[in-house]
Amino acid sequence: VDENSQFDIEFCGGYNSIQNTIYSSGRSLILEFHSELRQGRPGNYTGFRGLYHFLDKGNYITTGTPDENKKCEWNFRSNISHHNGKFFSP
Repeated sequence: VDENSQFDIEFCGGYNSIQNTIYSSGRSLILEFHSELRQGRPGNYTGFRGLYHFLDKGNYITTGTPDENKKCEWNFRSNISHHNGKFFSP
């Protein structure tokens, strides 16, 4: 990964116009920030503020089983002893 790497999405705008939460479904998440100089204030950039967390991937395990004949389909079956489940999608 370097400055020539392709990116998936670009956010532009002020604090209120940008999505507040960003997740990665893969092994990495790369954020690059750029700030512009404030008008009339030489050397004073607007800057950034953020908070990050590492989430336990064990909380996001789909309990269905993949369909053997179809690439992106899962099966969820219920019975007397197993009547709930979880599914997650990126």
